[in-house]
Amino acid sequence: RKDLLPLWMTVVKDIATMLNKDNLMLFFDPSSHLPFPIFTEAVRFYHHPVSQVRTHVQAASLEIFLKLRDEDVWAEPLFELVLAESASFFTHVCCLLREFWHMVDEAFRAGMKRDLRSALYIQNDILMYINDVFACDIPRLSQIMQEKLLRFAVVPVVLRSVVLQRPSAGERAWSEGPGKLLSPPVAFYLLHDLLATLRSAAVLEALAALTLRSELPEGA
Repeated sequence: RKDLLPLWMTVVKDIATMLNKDNLMLFFDPSSHLPFPIFTEAVRFYHHPVSQVRTHVQAASLEIFLKLRDEDVWAEPLFELVLAESASFFTHVCCLLREFWHMVDEAFRAGMKRDLRSALYIQNDILMYINDVFACDIPRLSQIMQEKLLRFAVVPVVLRSVVLQRPSAGERAWSEGPGKLLSPPVAFYLLHDLLATLRSAAVLEALAALTLRSELPEGA
C-alpha cells in the first residue's frame, strides 16, 4: 500500500544505518533476481512525491555508500552491483534536479514567491545529497555522479542558459525559442548555488572550464 511506503522507507533507512562489514553480506544474495534489495528497491522510489520518502532514500543510500568506502570491498560483486544500480539511480537524481530547476524558473517568471522558495529549497537539498555522495570518497562512484550531473542537468540546463544568453551567442539563442532557456537571474543564481554547495574539485574544474567556453559541447 502506498500509504505505508514512508513507514517502510523508515525501516529501510534504519537497517542501512545498522549495516557494517560483518553483516553487510547477509543482505546480499547474488543468486537472487533481487540480490541486494535494501538498495535496489529503495532507490526506485526517489521520484516519490512525498518528500519524506526521498529523504529516506537519500539517507539509506548514503549509509550503504559509506559502508563501501573500504578498498577491500571494491573487488566484491556487491560493490559492482551497487555501481551498476547507481548509474541508473544517479540519472534519476540529476533529472529530478533538472525538473526543479525548471520549476524555479517557472515560479520566478510567474512571480510566485512561495513556489519559488519551495523549489529552491528542494533543488538545494538534492545538491547537498550529491555533494554527500562525492564526500563518500569512492572514486568510481564519484565519476558516475559527475558524468550524470554534467550530462543530464548542469550542461543542458544551467550552463546552456548562461552561455546562449551572452551577447556573443547571437542567433543561436533566438533559435532555442521561448521557455527553453532559464531566465538570466535564475541561471546565474543556480550556477552560484552549484559552486557554493558542491565541494568536488573535479566537478568545480569541469564547471569552470565549461563556463569559460565560447560554445558548449555538441548535443548540449
